[in-house]
Amino acid sequence: MRESLQNDDDMEESSEGDPNPDIPKWVIEADKKQKREARQSAIHAGTLKRQKIEKRLKRKHIPITDSANEDLIDDPEDTQQNPTLEGNYDSDTSSESPDIEDNTPKIIFASRTHTQISQFIGELKKTIWWKDPNVRAIQLASRSHLCLNNEVINKSKGSSERLNDLCSTIGADAPNSQCRYAGKGSGLKKLCDRMNVTPMEIEDILRHGKEDKGCPYFATKRTLERANVVALPYSSLLSEAARLSYNLKLEGNIVIVDEGHNITDSVNQTHSVTATLSVLQQTQQAVSLYLNTYKNKLHIKNKSKIRKLTAILKKLIDWLIAKSSTTQIENHTELLNMTELVFASDIEGVNVPEIVKFLRETHLFRKLQGFLEKRDSLPGSQITVASMYGVEKFLYNIVAANREHCRLIYCKKESGPTLTIASVYAAEEFSVILNKARCVVLAGGTMSPISDVKHQLIPQVDDSNMIVYQCDHVIPAENIIPITVRSAYGELLDFRLENRANPSLLKSLSTVLIDLCSIVPQGLVFFFSSYAYEQFFWDYITKKP
Repeated sequence: MRESLQNDDDMEESSEGDPNPDIPKWVIEADKKQKREARQSAIHAGTLKRQKIEKRLKRKHIPITDSANEDLIDDPEDTQQNPTLEGNYDSDTSSESPDIEDNTPKIIFASRTHTQISQFIGELKKTIWWKDPNVRAIQLASRSHLCLNNEVINKSKGSSERLNDLCSTIGADAPNSQCRYAGKGSGLKKLCDRMNVTPMEIEDILRHGKEDKGCPYFATKRTLERANVVALPYSSLLSEAARLSYNLKLEGNIVIVDEGHNITDSVNQTHSVTATLSVLQQTQQAVSLYLNTYKNKLHIKNKSKIRKLTAILKKLIDWLIAKSSTTQIENHTELLNMTELVFASDIEGVNVPEIVKFLRETHLFRKLQGFLEKRDSLPGSQITVASMYGVEKFLYNIVAANREHCRLIYCKKESGPTLTIASVYAAEEFSVILNKARCVVLAGGTMSPISDVKHQLIPQVDDSNMIVYQCDHVIPAENIIPITVRSAYGELLDFRLENRANPSLLKSLSTVLIDLCSIVPQGLVFFFSSYAYEQFFWDYITKKP
């Protein structure tokens, strides 16, 4: 189009030297202006059409330009090129985002577990806002919590990563979706319409999903755009890949973090990664087997990058084995320097960022999962997509992690040596959320001392931009008596992990509780360190002698 329009320009310029003397000059100028505007309009229309086509192709996972990455083999029995090149670093959030622009102000409520989120939704139901038709609340969850397709669930064999892969293949975002809950003829639209009218918890979404034959996961994603209140777990808030998959934007929205005293540890855990010797070895074997099987069908550039990947893995494996042989003490932990690992393992000469980018774009590890499922070439191997993506994240963190804000920890255990890149400065990662959101609310019952929270999480925030609101305890101070107790024999009650199952401790604790019950008239409430220990103690005191 541009070439033909340029030819028109040349013809017009050549005709300007011999104008018709009978035509007024202003008519000629007006005609030229009209032609220029027509050409510009045509160019603009062509550009918009191209952008629209590109957007549609991208949504369907079809590459716009040719790439050597296209000829990675996806299945042992499928020698066609795999067109999927869209990269995603999070295994649980691999689906695409809808094209609807998200302009609705939202309150994003994040908590640790789905149980706590359900409790929040339950309390929200008790308010007048729940019945307000203009207020829409939604609870986000992963495919493993929302999938209704028994065929997909059975094929996944309990692996959430495998379930994600199967869903991305036949789900609502896949071309020619074959899922009866998300494809053509399903009740997905009906479920979306229902969710747009009535706020629902996960249990409600699942129940109506079964009734309407609609996929709760994709219905949740599509109705998210119109939601005013979004409840989600920490992991979905802290992971950028998870936010992108849901098309959840922080700009202009209010973020509320429940149990704010836990968010620092959650941020560090989210951005830390561990690689074990066994996983590195299994990954290296799987990649080598894949390369040897398809070496005559893969593009030369892909073969080169896969060989570099196996070389990196082998260098790390050799270094870990050598390090383990020099450490005679079991359960040994050592703090290492990241630069020391890079040079000692001899991987400084390999372009690791290039290999990580290759892994992201081609989804090589996902292809390996399907490849290995059709074979029994790695006897005893329990390698999963999650483990292999952990290797990918480990390689990424080697070169991308801030050396000042992370630590490299070597640990020798009975199961084998491990390397952990641990994030120790949550403020750097949390600043992404802090800078994008309209405001961030950290809510919790044990936030004091506030100075520690500020130092660990938000050191860049000036005191003038931070509001601290503290509530009085529901129990008056004069009604609280903190005391410590010993056993009836004067022994300390030692509840350290290694001593919790001690019969002597359990007997002493039982005696203390019986004595307290005999002198407190209105009843007692006991709190344990965990639900598991509560059940353990209950089983102890209720068992038959």
